[in-house]
Amino acid sequence: MDYKICPSKLNGEVFIPSSKSLSHRAIICASLCAEKSSLIINGISEDILTTLNAIKSLGGNYKIKNNLVTVSPIKCKKNYVPKINCNESASTLRFLLPLCATLYEKVDFTGKKSLCNRPVIQLLKSMKGVLYNNKKLPLSICNNLKGNDFEIDGTLSSEYVSGMLFALSNLNKKSTLKVNGNINNPYIKMTIKVLKDFGVNITKKDNTFTVFGKTFTKKENYNIEGDYSNASPFIISNKLGAKIKINNLNDKSIQGDKNVYSLLEKIDKDEVIDLSSNPDLFMCLSVYASLKNKKTKFIGIQRLKYKESDRIKSVYHTLKKVGVKCKKDKNSFTILRRKNIKHNKILSSFNDHRICMAQTILGLFLNKSITIKNASAINKSYPNFFNDIKSLGGNIYEL
Repeated sequence: MDYKICPSKLNGEVFIPSSKSLSHRAIICASLCAEKSSLIINGISEDILTTLNAIKSLGGNYKIKNNLVTVSPIKCKKNYVPKINCNESASTLRFLLPLCATLYEKVDFTGKKSLCNRPVIQLLKSMKGVLYNNKKLPLSICNNLKGNDFEIDGTLSSEYVSGMLFALSNLNKKSTLKVNGNINNPYIKMTIKVLKDFGVNITKKDNTFTVFGKTFTKKENYNIEGDYSNASPFIISNKLGAKIKINNLNDKSIQGDKNVYSLLEKIDKDEVIDLSSNPDLFMCLSVYASLKNKKTKFIGIQRLKYKESDRIKSVYHTLKKVGVKCKKDKNSFTILRRKNIKHNKILSSFNDHRICMAQTILGLFLNKSITIKNASAINKSYPNFFNDIKSLGGNIYEL
């Protein structure tokens, strides 16, 4: 699926789908309860279906009726080796790897495309007592977690920390997790919130979490708020002159990407933008800086090399193709200046949903149209994105 994106004036209302990050976490917690839980999830993306199907492979189940997702708890089967297909969902892989070591003696994991190139060796090393046969997908793990006290490097990915917290929350004993790195990362805070919402007793002191055994309690009609990452294209569009009413966002949300508002202000003030806690905003923020012709330096983006694409390279090639002068090095990316493009440009989505979103905003506000190849990558997180853009008056066409 390719899309042609033409300059447009956006106006109207949009309903933001539920947070993908919170949805993953709530589904996992629901699967660990003794009874069925029901979740309100608006907009089921490919990644969320991947986690739901993984829970089914582990012995749980789910039903979807409109926006109500009913999750039945995991019931482990004897002499059974679950096979988990993580597709391209890194969250599914990183959250379930440690958890599975509390459920089964052996579990096989596989995935697709870029996910198979993203090593998880540091997470595997933190899983004491667990054997593994590869440092990246496909891989198998054997044996259960052993011990009460665990330690993990949280500098590589906050999802490693979250995965270990899910696992420790499923143990029938008190355990601790020492985190080397930023223990106050907003994504870790999201995990703690959802665990506590589902009844888990967990405390934090300095850089160590203490989990007081398995105490999951079912939830009914647990509502998952809108996704600030997916809302960012519309928030940025408003800064560029659109008039969009953005619905289903929680003003008091603890989602890290709520920082998009303050980061946009910093770009306007020519400040350096540190994205250590908000890497998913880099793509759209770089487009905003380019369209505003603002010299902007982004730092804290090192981990973006290991996403669905190498997002630093993907943004670099995208912006260069539409006339933006920029430079990149190991630790930073700088937007310098932009010139008007003279004809339609054909851009690759790099099979990356975040790149696809950013390119769409770029095309809507440039002086000339662009074409996005393989725009179906958007389905990973926001299947209705292009329909929402059309409903706002966006001149976009499937080719």
